[in-house]
Amino acid sequence: MIDFEGKLTPYHQTAQIVIGLIENGITPGKEVFVTPRVANANEETAFRQIMAFLSITETIVSAKEYNDIQPIIEVILPMVSSADELIEVKKRIDSVAKLAEKEFKMKKNKNLLQIIPLIEEVPELLNIDSIIYQFVTKLRNNDYPVDYLRFMLGRSDPALSYGNVSAVLANRVALSKAYKIAESLNINIYPIFGGGALPFRGHVTLENIYNVLETYPGLKTITIQSGLRYDQPRTKLIELIKILNNELPNSKAHFCSETEYQQLYNYVGIFTANYLDAFFEIIPEVAKLSDYIPKQRDRLARKSGVGYARDIARPEEIAKLVNIESIKNKLNKLNTDKKFALPRAITFTASLYSVGLPPVFIGTGRG
Repeated sequence: MIDFEGKLTPYHQTAQIVIGLIENGITPGKEVFVTPRVANANEETAFRQIMAFLSITETIVSAKEYNDIQPIIEVILPMVSSADELIEVKKRIDSVAKLAEKEFKMKKNKNLLQIIPLIEEVPELLNIDSIIYQFVTKLRNNDYPVDYLRFMLGRSDPALSYGNVSAVLANRVALSKAYKIAESLNINIYPIFGGGALPFRGHVTLENIYNVLETYPGLKTITIQSGLRYDQPRTKLIELIKILNNELPNSKAHFCSETEYQQLYNYVGIFTANYLDAFFEIIPEVAKLSDYIPKQRDRLARKSGVGYARDIARPEEIAKLVNIESIKNKLNKLNTDKKFALPRAITFTASLYSVGLPPVFIGTGRG
């Protein structure tokens, strides 16, 4: 994954990676899949998003000199909250493609790039069936063929905003709802789990991988992040990949009943309320500390004219789903008007570990 979201990723990195693979005898789009994550225009700017699409399109054109296989076929759109923004991105891709067709004689392709929606907030995860239904329906209404859909479930960011337990439960709800709506739409879906190595970020490790597979039934892809690649022995990574290659193709979804959904909504409400109660007390100091955590790559500043920060939680959206009045009231009374820029999940987690408070503990005991 080439990551343009919130980072100073060079424009030519896409072509550099793709052409480098080809020159080393590896065919992108066939033997390996290069999948850029682009900026969300609502959180950063449309200019940054279009820049990424231009980089991708130039790479597709450049790769034609080596073979006829399109090297990049999908892009990840982060922080998705509605089907409408996905359609806007699809049309933006079309605009860039038309420019490439005109200037570089690129072959016309109405479905040049498929979008992988990345759902990263608990309310959106709990409402994923509506997002998928509207997205697929709008694609078909605009004459885009839809045979399958890949989407990505965020694990770190919902944990940051709503707590570890709420993030786990919301992902379980999302998988069940996604498979159910896919049946009604007559499409195949291939969910991706975007998790890290630490428990707060997904606990994707060799020692815990079978728990991950049991907790999130129906996954077809699990991301391998840098904490797993570089902080543990290579032999562990190889063993983990072997397990995933064997287990993921056979992973079956669990379909929740309406009673189970309501129980899960209530549990999410309970743990969210207790997490945020503590979170709002500590976050101003944690945010200050997070600015001192060493950056492992060039990112946009959290507070700047070109940067962005994660949105504060929206507990009132969860309250709408809860049927326990005391929890509903507690969620609605939480003060979300406080003004501060949330740190990234990585630096939030690192900050709390640095002071001896693993973030998985926050709000869990009282839940």
